Amino acid sequence: MFLKKKEKKDKRKSPNQIRNIYGITLCSFFTVLFFICISPMMRGANYEFEERKLNEYQLLTNDVKVAIAKKEYNPQNKTLRIDYALKSDTNAKTLSNLDYKVKNRYIKQKTNDVKTKTFRPSDDYVVVISTNVPNDFGVISSTIQPEYIHPELENDPNDLKERGMKTYIKEGPNMLNEDLKEQSIAIYEEEYIEHTQDLLNKEIKSLEKKVKIKETANKQLVTNNENLKGEMDFQTDDEIGTTENDMRANETTINTNKKEIEKLKEEIKLKEKKI
Repeated sequence: MFLKKKEKKDKRKSPNQIRNIYGITLCSFFTVLFFICISPMMRGANYEFEERKLNEYQLLTNDVKVAIAKKEYNPQNKTLRIDYALKSDTNAKTLSNLDYKVKNRYIKQKTNDVKTKTFRPSDDYVVVISTNVPNDFGVISSTIQPEYIHPELENDPNDLKERGMKTYIKEGPNMLNEDLKEQSIAIYEEEYIEHTQDLLNKEIKSLEKKVKIKETANKQLVTNNENLKGEMDFQTDDEIGTTENDMRANETTINTNKKEIEKLKEEIKLKEKKI
């Protein structure tokens, strides 16, 4: 009897033992959590940064969009170039009263050793040159902030204070340009004109391709209707009704294509005038 009571007493854990077990468990939990947090640093892991694609426009203000048009780097003189293209779908005149501040920092930067200059060869284009960017910069954080040139002309001169866009530029062989160096604003203006004309030529070719596709489609639809008309000589009244409906649908498509072709040709003429 005495032995049974002693066994039951031994099986019950004292409050001190419970507290010790709880403390050990809690310490183990926080130790594991700590190593999980610092493990990327210990391994030298690379963090992923979302990089915007070239010419992918994002909203900068209520009516102005911005995109990265060019990114280049010269490891010889440690010079980085980022070009921003801007556009307004509602009011192009808005761009004439805007200037931009750009801050570029590489991910491992600890001191303010990167020097950045902005050039504005056009209302809708900004060239950003940063010097003293090391060869192994990894990732550049680039922030563009708009500001009014003449705030007194705006209804709300303070509406741009919280505006801006941050993007990341990853180091890579596709952006190497060993001829890159800081140029004068006159050179950037010439480059801008060439860049604009190149874009216009590409847009014209794209429009001409659309015209050709629609003209080819219309020729095929005309041929289809001629074939359908020939088939009607051997069809029943019900079949003739179905064929006539098909021919009318083709005619509707042909007329729609003709209107779209005229619009496309007008767009081509407008773009050709800008070259």
